Amino acid sequence: MRAPQDEVPVVLPLAAVLAQTEHVALVLTDVRVHREGVELGVDRMLRRGELDDEAWWAIEPRFSGHFRGGPMPSVVAPLRFGLELADGTRVVDEGVPHFRPPAEDLPHDAFTVARTGGGGGGGEEFRAMRDGLWLYPVPPAGPIALVLRWPDLGIAETRFEIAAQDWPSLASQARPVWPDSPSPGSGLSGRGWAVMLPSDSPEAEPDGPSPAATPEPEPRDSTS
Repeated sequence: MRAPQDEVPVVLPLAAVLAQTEHVALVLTDVRVHREGVELGVDRMLRRGELDDEAWWAIEPRFSGHFRGGPMPSVVAPLRFGLELADGTRVVDEGVPHFRPPAEDLPHDAFTVARTGGGGGGGEEFRAMRDGLWLYPVPPAGPIALVLRWPDLGIAETRFEIAAQDWPSLASQARPVWPDSPSPGSGLSGRGWAVMLPSDSPEAEPDGPSPAATPEPEPRDSTS
């Protein structure tokens, strides 16, 4: 289950270093509000610094999760995320991207968070990978606490609070790229366009500008 592909979300200008060690960092890059949920973008970064070859190749697979010759050993304490909503609800990412029940199979009031992943790259001096945390459905208005821990790479449990927003109001401003796109609740996968909000935008307030103030994108002609 992922954020809808054919949808224009509202993007909040939120960015912060969530945690860092000498070689590893986790950075919140953006928050995208869709009609049916909220996606948090988190970049994880690894720099080599003074690590020799042996130390680098000992830490790199634990950072990327790609182990030579097999899956991640069970003894490794991998990266974990959790969210606490304004009403006290807590949801935890189980660390296995994509494998979640379809939206229609979940109880109406059940919140879930799925790590969607978004690729990465780099060389033998620096690596970067992106995680998308898809919170479904739209949370109640108020702050969202992002909690993470990565014991295997020296990051203890860390809590970062995303400032209070009127999430349902923002979600109502997201819109489909095409008028005949499925309605909220379809659980489509992928990533779409985005409406960027300036840092001083009043969009979090119920009386913010109408979504009609942003023009609809033109569908591209597939024959061109």
